[in-house]
Amino acid sequence: MGYHIIHLLGYDYYVKIDHEQLSITDQKTDDVTIIPLDDIAMVIAASPRVMVTTPALAGLAQKNIPLVSCNKKFEPVSITAPYHNCRNTDLTRAQVNISEKTQDELWKKVIQAKISYQSKNVMGDRPKHKKMHELVKKCEDRPPQHMEAQAARIYWKIFFDRLNTMEEVRRQQTKSGYNGMLDYGYMVLRSAILRSLAAHGFIATLGIHHKIRSGGFPLADDLVEPLRPLVDRLILEVGGDLDPDEKKGWREWVAVVSGVLEKSFEVRDQKKKKRLLYIIDSYIESLSRAIRKNKADLLKVPELILPRTGKMVL
Repeated sequence: MGYHIIHLLGYDYYVKIDHEQLSITDQKTDDVTIIPLDDIAMVIAASPRVMVTTPALAGLAQKNIPLVSCNKKFEPVSITAPYHNCRNTDLTRAQVNISEKTQDELWKKVIQAKISYQSKNVMGDRPKHKKMHELVKKCEDRPPQHMEAQAARIYWKIFFDRLNTMEEVRRQQTKSGYNGMLDYGYMVLRSAILRSLAAHGFIATLGIHHKIRSGGFPLADDLVEPLRPLVDRLILEVGGDLDPDEKKGWREWVAVVSGVLEKSFEVRDQKKKKRLLYIIDSYIESLSRAIRKNKADLLKVPELILPRTGKMVL
């Protein structure tokens, strides 16, 4: 699978498929960019006048390449994902018949990892920082949904205090401010997970915790949870340099978030850095093993080592 993120940020782009390659024509200048489909991980259409042909949509889907569409404010409004293609009947049967116990254990691992990352994002010496750190230790013996809610109340208060913003709490689908930027970042990571789920033959509508809803992908919603703090970290690193209420700030944020998917990170207990997209693929592959063997401990949630100071995206 490819590992390049294609940004369609200009006006009057015409996108088609030509001999297993994505052809992008700038209709103002007649400049043409050709990119092999096998080199592409994701396409983000963040311009109000991008035209994508039906064969191009089909070609992207056949290569398990999601297309993210944004409105004129660069806010994501849709994801075009590949239709489920069963490549492994053993995996499909195992996913459909997974035990409730294994689902609960998988979800617990996911939430433990999420809270651990959140704790690292807001490290400090004040009582509220220490309380956040203590929650990580308590996750082992308490219901994950209760621990997730407790962590969120502490985490987001510290998070928005550090940004020095009028926003005080986490609100989904606000389409504005830092909350809107967070939603965009989560959507990009979720799309990368959807791509990997499709490549491995998962049914993305069957989650381990989130329930099936019309037009939703519960399994991607489940698996993106421990990666959300990576987007939070990006905001803490560069948010002060971006104006979330200006188009220029959003345009820069689109580039920052998409760029991080191609960035290499150090993973604990591994000897070399790997690109985030590759790390996500390994994460999904471990889920496949866990579900087929009905053993939650086979799920390997990536434990990224993030720098504590400096601009992470540079």
